[in-house]
Amino acid sequence: MRALLSLTPALLTMPLLSACDGPDKPADTGTLTDEPDCAEAEARLGYRACVPRVADEATFQGVTVASSSVDQLRVGKYMVPAVDGARLPPVFVDVNRFQLHYDFLINAFPDDFAGLSIDQYEDLVLRPDTREFYAGTVSLYIDADSFFYGFTVWDDPADPATTVTEAQVGAAWTQLQERFNIGDLAFVPNSTDQQAAVPGWGDTDFPVRNPAEVDYEGYTVAEGYGYLRLYTLDEFADAGDVAAYGYQDIVVIEEAPEDLVR
Repeated sequence: MRALLSLTPALLTMPLLSACDGPDKPADTGTLTDEPDCAEAEARLGYRACVPRVADEATFQGVTVASSSVDQLRVGKYMVPAVDGARLPPVFVDVNRFQLHYDFLINAFPDDFAGLSIDQYEDLVLRPDTREFYAGTVSLYIDADSFFYGFTVWDDPADPATTVTEAQVGAAWTQLQERFNIGDLAFVPNSTDQQAAVPGWGDTDFPVRNPAEVDYEGYTVAEGYGYLRLYTLDEFADAGDVAAYGYQDIVVIEEAPEDLVR
């Protein structure tokens, strides 16, 4: 379990991915055209929005950013279909341009996702009965004495009923690994519920690597003064509904809520 420490509630809306001193300059690897959707989005926007596969290290460097997480060196994002007829094929998002999946969808593919609300987006990627896409991160992780490539699959950590299953993770991994040509991808459980579920899966077709043991991770590191507010995810949601905390409070949550990393 990884606790989240923030100095003010306003900072909780900041995206997880941050390039610190600004976006990394995308590598000039050319446009990959084995799937047309990313090429068409690039033609509309005038810059790269995604790639259909990570063909080499230069591509990985170009569509990821330096990670501020203590157990990762670089981090990017992906989306792959969860159902037949999904509106996009598998893509790796260029997070130098789009830090959030939601912004990627409505800007890179406005015809397909016109009018998409945040709630509708969450239905598309988090909830098993309405999920159209598996979404998450693809990162270069720091292990105890080495490095490995890993991916996450998002669900709603506040709702155990949405916790991804072995079959769902396997479906995401199969599509990702086929298009991730620079190394083996391991699944990294990214919530307490996922970590509790994995031991019951037994032997899997995909490798599983637990994240590094981290007592807490400061998403915004600074000196601040205020009242310390400790919340579970459920308590944090309820407190937000009634504005129970303000700018003079320091909020500590048991783990990152899904809207921080969407």
